[in-house]
Amino acid sequence: MPPDKEKEFIKTWHGTIDHITTAPGFIQARLRRNTGLNDTTSLYVNVALWEDVESYRAAFRDFTPGRATHPGSVKQAV
Repeated sequence: MPPDKEKEFIKTWHGTIDHITTAPGFIQARLRRNTGLNDTTSLYVNVALWEDVESYRAAFRDFTPGRATHPGSVKQAV
């Protein structure tokens, strides 16, 4: 992610979290910044806990997360 896009990314992440916190099965989410100590492949890592995979899938069925608009973002399939 380009350094000049970092604040925009964090703002978009918060928007996504605002949406999913109301979804059934959502437990919690944390955004972690990579320190770059042993791995610099990602600047941020989103860690989210859900009751089950189906709850996760249902929450995103009709919602496009903000990450789709940020270059360098990686989509993780579940």
